[in-house]
Amino acid sequence: MGQRVLIVVALAFLVGMAVRTSLNDDVEELMEKGEKLMDVAEHSVMGEAATEKAEEMKQCAKDISQPSPVNDIKSHFDSKREAMKILSVDATAETCTKRDVCLLMRQLDMDFYKRARAGKLTDADYTMTPEIVWFSANTCKDNNRGEGKRWVPVMDMKACETQAQALLKKESITSTKNIQQEPFDEEHPAGCSIVIKNKKKAIVFLNTDSNSTAPAGIRLNWSPEGGNRDKDTRVLCEHDRALSDSAATFYSPYKLKKSMAASDMAKMSTTCSFGKYADLANAGKTQSSCANILTFRTDPKYHSAEDALKAGEKEYVKKVKAKYVLMSIIANDWCPSVWKEALLSPQVCLVPRVMDEAAEEDKTLMKLFEHPRADKIAFVDDFCEGVKDETLASMLDKEPDAPPDFFADAKVA
Repeated sequence: MGQRVLIVVALAFLVGMAVRTSLNDDVEELMEKGEKLMDVAEHSVMGEAATEKAEEMKQCAKDISQPSPVNDIKSHFDSKREAMKILSVDATAETCTKRDVCLLMRQLDMDFYKRARAGKLTDADYTMTPEIVWFSANTCKDNNRGEGKRWVPVMDMKACETQAQALLKKESITSTKNIQQEPFDEEHPAGCSIVIKNKKKAIVFLNTDSNSTAPAGIRLNWSPEGGNRDKDTRVLCEHDRALSDSAATFYSPYKLKKSMAASDMAKMSTTCSFGKYADLANAGKTQSSCANILTFRTDPKYHSAEDALKAGEKEYVKKVKAKYVLMSIIANDWCPSVWKEALLSPQVCLVPRVMDEAAEEDKTLMKLFEHPRADKIAFVDDFCEGVKDETLASMLDKEPDAPPDFFADAKVA
């Protein structure tokens, strides 16, 4: 009990940090802080046997969190449900099964990876544009800050034009030409840049070569004929909120930490979040029967199942019962059971923090060398086909119509 309380406290502290952290702070930094808090909370339950088994696992493929190249994530998992004969247009208790939940556990992981690579991990990322800054020196990449904030060139013509006009107006500078789009330009920084001559006139460039290493900066020239002439080159950069391929794969909360695999802590894994399953269905990202059953909303005019039955709402009571029974089964049986089966199978693998050193920045590699992260555990999609299956329908007859009292055993200290 004490261990669970410690984990709840750690998670509450992490949420507090997320609220206080500005949107411009690096996502990976926040995740690392959360990982460390969970390490403290879970260390006491680490078992030697689980540790030895984890050490025997092979490293996962680099694309462990990516769907097949020919399908999007929804189609990828719907095709697997169809092969298992649990894909249904109508969400039924017969097609809501333990294997369906297993696939949802994997789908959450892939959905996180996709959003992390796109820089869309928070709701604010969908409504607030990334911070955009003009730098007067170096390239965008060279202006990366030590705590992990990364910058990338602005490659969009419209954004370049809008930001350039605002800068020129602010500094009362005249633009001599329209934006000069230069492919494979080695003279100017990658993306959008502006060259201001003698603080009076300017030319805006859009270098489509994103790998250009030409820096921004001021060049001073003097000649007897013209005197002092300066050329001030500035580069437009935007905050890169996306995680790297390895980071998006590793920091997914829908993989299992080794310490959680050591005991029944697997049931506290985020993969067991029935609320997240419902989110997938509400967003139209899955046709899972289980996920769609969880989206059903109760009517506030009925205070109990008995009230609804008195009103003749038998179908309503059946849906409420299916939802609450399913929530209990997922949290206490199916999801932790899937992890137990997975850990005993050869279809699990280890996910290291860095899966491709060549794709990581030197600063990141140095930081991870000084503070290494423990590998996580994942299972492959095909594992779900062999999970010992059972349906929600087979469980409903054993339960009363009234939803379970989740606080029946709660005590006030």
